[in-house]
Amino acid sequence: NYVADLGKLVARKKVVPGNPDDSRLLKRIADGTMPPPDEQPRPSPADVAALRAWVAAGAPGPTAAARAAITPAEVHAAI
Repeated sequence: NYVADLGKLVARKKVVPGNPDDSRLLKRIADGTMPPPDEQPRPSPADVAALRAWVAAGAPGPTAAARAAITPAEVHAAI
């Protein structure tokens, strides 16, 4: 149960960043065994295409938004 853990997916070669054709997760989605056949809703062709594009782009993880540091005076003013 690590489908949302990118580190484990890559470490276990379920997702090969930059190479969707070697990614086992994509192969299983394409052959209909992932998610299990009785799971609803099924991934749409657009979902599969988006997943393939994400893997092809290197499977980037989430990024934090850049934030500017604020001074103690700005914190005090906000309070």
